[in-house]
Amino acid sequence: MFRIIRTRANRQLNTAIQELHDRAESERRWRLTAEQRIERALALLEGQDTDLAARLRAVLQGDQP
Repeated sequence: MFRIIRTRANRQLNTAIQELHDRAESERRWRLTAEQRIERALALLEGQDTDLAARLRAVLQGDQP
């Protein structure tokens, strides 16, 4: 009886750990994708000297416009 409970508990624990790993991997991929999009946007703004481009660059870099 105790072995069945322990096995079930271990299975549930392993499932919870796997879900946490999967969620962390998903968040890591999302973060990388977001960073790549920001880099692309900054590259597109490169060389543009308009006020709007300057404000967009500041926002994308985390500065206050």
